[in-house]
Amino acid sequence: MASKKDTKGVYSKVDLTLSKRYPDVAKSRKLLKVSVLLGASVLAVSFGLWWTPFMFSNRPISQVHHSFASECQQCHDAGRGVPEAKCLDCHQKSSMDLNLTAHFQATIPAQHPAQRDAERCIACHVEHRGHAANPLMVESRACAACHGFEALQGHPRPTFEADFQEKPGLFFTHARHVQEWMKRDGNPDLDASCGHCHQADGDGMGFAPISFERDCALCHLTGTDQSQPLPIASSENTFGVLDLAQLRTSYLAGSEWSLSANPLDFRVDPDGNLTKLGVEHRDPFIMSNLRYLRTLLFPEPNLVGLSDVNHPIQDQKTVIAELEAQIQRLRSEPNRQVQAELDQLESLLAKIRSQQGPKLENENQQPQGELLQRVEAVVRPLTEACRVCHLFENAAFMPVQSDQKTWRVGAFNHAEHEIQKACSACHQRVDFYSPDHQGETEQDRATILNLPSLESCSECHGQKVEDTCVTCHLFHPRQIHVEAPE
Repeated sequence: MASKKDTKGVYSKVDLTLSKRYPDVAKSRKLLKVSVLLGASVLAVSFGLWWTPFMFSNRPISQVHHSFASECQQCHDAGRGVPEAKCLDCHQKSSMDLNLTAHFQATIPAQHPAQRDAERCIACHVEHRGHAANPLMVESRACAACHGFEALQGHPRPTFEADFQEKPGLFFTHARHVQEWMKRDGNPDLDASCGHCHQADGDGMGFAPISFERDCALCHLTGTDQSQPLPIASSENTFGVLDLAQLRTSYLAGSEWSLSANPLDFRVDPDGNLTKLGVEHRDPFIMSNLRYLRTLLFPEPNLVGLSDVNHPIQDQKTVIAELEAQIQRLRSEPNRQVQAELDQLESLLAKIRSQQGPKLENENQQPQGELLQRVEAVVRPLTEACRVCHLFENAAFMPVQSDQKTWRVGAFNHAEHEIQKACSACHQRVDFYSPDHQGETEQDRATILNLPSLESCSECHGQKVEDTCVTCHLFHPRQIHVEAPE
């Protein structure tokens, strides 16, 4: 069988287009290089405009400021660095009381080197240390630049204990009260007895101020106490007490209570002497009559007679000086309401000074010896129930500090410490088991602070827990510069 021969198709004629001029390969390569370089330059410029903030900073900005990381002008001024106003623009709006907690006491001289630099935020709060860095965490070496140490080791003993000048307004011993509580509770646990009076405040950092009603009324002035028989003041003898009828017509400051007082709370004996029954804490009869007796000691009109505190001070100048000193001490309280009230007090004191003028420059009035003796002869039986605890001077209660907070520029948290140690493990200066607990001693009295030593702090701090400066200290100076002491 004859095989069939495959045939191929025949292509038709095709005219190919030819280039009249062939490209120069070498020149094309150069053009390609230039194009690549131009493209890279455009990309670099575009990238640089976005990356500029990071090109000139040493490290990335922290996470808390990351929202404006590409906006340098939010913090920086050209040629001026980081002015404090830039920081305050945000942080004051966020209710951070930058000027309320005290880095320096109000009495620090203005020319103190640290005081001059204290307002520079960036001196302590350093940025551009990475996303994870926290600008609030101040390194202790920033403090050591002025103070010479950056840990508990080498820290000098705090001076606020030596500077604490509370007047001994109470006759008080810790040992007697602790032993009475242990006896009453039937519990020999010393620390449980401390807790009867030293009760934690709201956040547990410190203690609530001592309150008579809460801490003392169980044992003191239980309703059976009364004054001694007292002579009643008359036109012939002003050295006595004002009875209820006289108080109602005396217009003496603070005597409004007498209008609704019960006459059965008073007893007059056949000799004409008056006895106040059922003496209570801050008894209005006693307080009003002390105020009256002070007008005999200090007859010139002044602020003494207006004080409900019965402060043993003699004239307006001393009153205002005491108030101004207390205002300065409270300026370190990180509380806006407190600061607003202090501003009002300062404004009021300024008005008093401007109105009184030269009167405030008079020397303190000192009561004469015989006059003082005659007044004291009435004050003693009038305040017999009060004298169990209180001390008096010039017909007035000596001041008592009920606030137990002593370290006002620190951040000590009792709640965190009491779970580690018992109270008596740190506060060891008072001998709570002393058999001679009836009288005050140098180490056991109303004004004793009984603070722990730095050695007891170092048992944990620096070994088990950190001992940096910010562990204990508060910062940010109040804007007060005073003259340096001569």
